[in-house]
Amino acid sequence: MHGHRWMAAAIGVAAPLLARDGAEFGTVKVVQLDAGNRADSVDLSLDGATSGVVLAGGNRGDYDLDFGRSNDVLAGALVAAVAERSRDNSAQGDAMGAFFATSAHDRTTAGRYYLSLFNSPDAGEVNIDTSFGWFPFESFRGGLALNETNGGATTELIGSPGMELGEQWVDLGGGRYAVDLRALGADASRGVLLTHGAKNEDNFALSAANADGTFTVFVHDNGAQGQSYEADPASFVFVPAAGVGSDRIAAVARVNSDGVTRRKSAYSPA
Repeated sequence: MHGHRWMAAAIGVAAPLLARDGAEFGTVKVVQLDAGNRADSVDLSLDGATSGVVLAGGNRGDYDLDFGRSNDVLAGALVAAVAERSRDNSAQGDAMGAFFATSAHDRTTAGRYYLSLFNSPDAGEVNIDTSFGWFPFESFRGGLALNETNGGATTELIGSPGMELGEQWVDLGGGRYAVDLRALGADASRGVLLTHGAKNEDNFALSAANADGTFTVFVHDNGAQGQSYEADPASFVFVPAAGVGSDRIAAVARVNSDGVTRRKSAYSPA
């Protein structure tokens, strides 16, 4: 697709598999009450969530999460995915009819994360169910890459021990980034890389596994076509196939753009 061999990486998570500080996860279920952008415009709840996550509030297209650390941003990486194929909130005041959406996230000054949902390709904030996973840095190799100016180069990398800007995360320019975890004992043949747009904008992130064991990450505006990328923040987390059965990870898989599953592992309880 557009000259690149894209992969969809997926994991399965299961609450009984806790061995240490594992992933926290769940789905935000949202009932739109009106088309406003107030806290009382939505009725939010958690579905299938682990005990370590709290839904702290929200409004139209923004849902606040609390993972119980003094600073969740410094302690772990967040990824998410829309949990509905499409949605129609016309009966609750929206004029757009049925729509598709992409998910992103951002952070507060208090060190909390919130999910951000956007119509694709029209970019407006929308309400739609969204699943998420938060991966603590003491258990997973991951990071959050940030820039000081909109569309500028990466200037900060928050991540797990050993994660260095310019080494494990390299800004290639134009919204393309190299992730090289080989020095930390992780490569593309041993697991999958989950990515997510990390700014309150209509961006999403993609990853491609390379033959040399590295990954390439692309940040893409949901209204742009083809190989048009955007230099903006992104999060990433490596989930090793060998880790299935611990840290609340039940399954790992990578599906290439040709529909073939290249990397998969599943937990089989005794």
